[in-house]
This record gives sequence, C-alpha cells and structure tokens, in this order.
Amino acid sequence: SKTMGEMELSAFSEMSNIIVGAYLNSIADMFSMKLLPQPPLTANDMLQSVIDAILAEMGKAADDMVIIKTLINISGNTVEGSFVILFDQESLSKILMKISEKYEIEVS
Repeated sequence: SKTMGEMELSAFSEMSNIIVGAYLNSIADMFSMKLLPQPPLTANDMLQSVIDAILAEMGKAADDMVIIKTLINISGNTVEGSFVILFDQESLSKILMKISEKYEIEVS
C-alpha cells in the first residue's frame, strides 16, 4: 500500500465525488426519486472507525446503510475501497417503500 500525497488525495476526493454522484443518480433513476447528496467525506481508516466518526458528526445512529465495494485501476495503480452511503430516515423509508413496490417484496 502507498501513502497518497495532498495532490493524490485531492484527485481521489474529486473522483469519489463523481462516482458517488453516479451511484446516487442510478439509485434515484431506479426508483424515480430525487436524491440530493452532501459532499462526500474521504477517509483512510478501518471501516468501523470511519462509520463511528460519520455517525458522531451526524448526531445519530444508523441501522441501515449502502456499502459499495469498489476497485479502481488507473495505469496499473489500483485503489480498493468502499463507498458508504447513509440516508436520513425519511429518505431511507421512501427507498424501502419503492423497493417493496418495484420488486413486490416486504421490506422493513
């Protein structure tokens, strides 16, 4: 594993912003919804530590989240990571309702 410098972290943050936007747009399109994201936070730590820090900042707990494992390879340089998407309770309820309607399954 390599340590990223300031320029690499900045580029990675921008790339993450673009990818998260694409993921959220796909979810929004799939369920005919409008999702308004906050700027993503880039962190390099153990997943639980990152989640704890995010939840502390949000001031609440989250029982459900979307985790998207991602592997990015650019010119032989590979970055492996996870995108963690947390929804506020109202948005999560709407998404679960849409999943239930679309796939005719019961979700809780």
